[in-house]
Amino acid sequence: MKRYMLLLALLIAVSCEKTPEDGSVPVTVTLEYEGKVNPVEGITVNLRDLSGKVGYKALTDADGTAAFNVLPGFYEATASFRTSSEGELLVFNGVKSDIAVSRCTSLQTNENRLNLSM
Repeated sequence: MKRYMLLLALLIAVSCEKTPEDGSVPVTVTLEYEGKVNPVEGITVNLRDLSGKVGYKALTDADGTAAFNVLPGFYEATASFRTSSEGELLVFNGVKSDIAVSRCTSLQTNENRLNLSM
């Protein structure tokens, strides 16, 4: 039994990705609209820890993904943008709460989807 416990502990230890010295972890947030990736470049995505003390901002790339390096914890992601179509102003907003960021990416992924709505 001790062997199995030791093996399990070893597997968990090696499954944790090495992080930079500051302890930050890479996190991505990809914007979606109606369940499909929204590949719009230049939209600001905000990532704030649930205590409200630490916040990060990043712009989406051509694939609609914003990349961050944050400390492990729980976060909320928000995004909003405006565009016009046929003379009408369209406003898109999205919020995703309770994003858990972990150093152990094999136990949980740090890739997130944020659904935008009008």
